[in-house]
Order: sequence, then C-alpha cells, then structure tokens
Amino acid sequence: MLLILTALFSFSLSEAQVVSEQPDSITEQAPSKESGLRFFARGGVSLSYFGYNFEDTELYDSNLLAGSNFGVGMQIPLGKKGTLILQPELRFIQKGMRTKVGGGDSSADRHNKVTFRHNYIEIPIELMHKMQMRKYWMEYGLGGFVAWGIGGKVNSHGVETLGEYDVSGNPSVYSDKIGFHRFDAGFTMEMNIGMGKWTVGVSGDTSLTRFHKRSSQKYVGNKNISASFYLKYFIN
Repeated sequence: MLLILTALFSFSLSEAQVVSEQPDSITEQAPSKESGLRFFARGGVSLSYFGYNFEDTELYDSNLLAGSNFGVGMQIPLGKKGTLILQPELRFIQKGMRTKVGGGDSSADRHNKVTFRHNYIEIPIELMHKMQMRKYWMEYGLGGFVAWGIGGKVNSHGVETLGEYDVSGNPSVYSDKIGFHRFDAGFTMEMNIGMGKWTVGVSGDTSLTRFHKRSSQKYVGNKNISASFYLKYFIN
C-alpha cells in the first residue's frame, strides 16, 4: 500500500509540473511586440520648391523655402514576420517657394524677395519594408498622398508685382489674384534608420495634380516638390 501511495504521489507531481510549464511554452511562441500595431509621432524641417519656369532668369530666381512638418501615424503589419508594413499618417506640412527679384540697377548685389508659403493637412499612405541590422533597423517605402491647403500667404518684400501676379498687400495664396488650388495629391517616399523607439528619417513628396489655376502660363510649372527631415518616435 505504501508503494502504491508513493507512486500515485510521484505521478501527481509530474502532471502538475507539465501543466505549470505549458503557459510558458505558449508565451514563447506568441508573436513579439515589434510585429504588432504601433503608433508614432514625428516632427522636423521641410524644404520645398514649386518649380516656376521664369522666362527672365536674370530677373527672377527661384529658391528653396524652409518650413516645418509634424504628424502622427500608425504601422500595421501585413504578415507574421512584421517586415512588410502599411503606414497611414496624418501630417501638417509647409510647402512653397522663395523668389528673388533683381533690382533695377544690374550692378546691385541685393534682391527683393517674394515668399509663397502653403500650409497643408496631408494624408500619406505608404507600403513600408523593414530590415533588422543587429540593434539597428532600417525601413523604406513608397506610396501616395492627398492634401488640403488650410492656409498660406504671399509675403512680398519690396515687390508689388511678380510676373502677372499682384503680390501687394500679402494676399492669400488661394485668392483669385494668386490662383492656387487647395487640393493636392501625388507620390511620396520615405526612408528611416532607427534604434529602439527613435528613428531619423527623410521623406519626399512629388505633386501630380494641376495645383495652380494659371498652370497654362509659360512661367508656371506643376512641380510641387518637397523633402522633409525629421525625428520619429514610436509611442508603444
């Protein structure tokens, strides 16, 4: 009888050990947090260019315009490995152009300036690919964006007219005498290098829409191009 009780007690201990080890094995097989839904915030500086093709290049000189960009978004994994990601985002971005206008004296080294600045709410959606490199990782992707202008002005310094534009009084870029559309859309791309929850990245937008009402004129192009440099932080 003592031998039977000893055998039963040993068997019950072994069964309890198997049951206690089972949750650990399930936990080890569960996907990691890196492969789940992630949220992020980003912010940085943008450089933009509208690509005006002025006929008189000695009088007009187009330059890049610096602005800001910041936004929030999420990354949705499209597989168990988490290397393919869908990334929608809601972003505020400033785009535009700065133009120098030569003075009447050709020997003068100073220029008057006109700045076209647009403030956009933009929704880019990109398909991203992520690669792990030891403790660092890199992601890159392509996609499209739609944007809506929520404001913007023309700031003129010593200039009343620019080509056929009346820029006096610092009008809105969407006013009838300036003639920009609020809607914009096109291609976008992005590349990031990160460690932990922080990444350093660069993104670029290229407009494909006729975003200007006077785009049939020779000195107006449809090259709404911008590049953004930023820090991205993953919240979870």
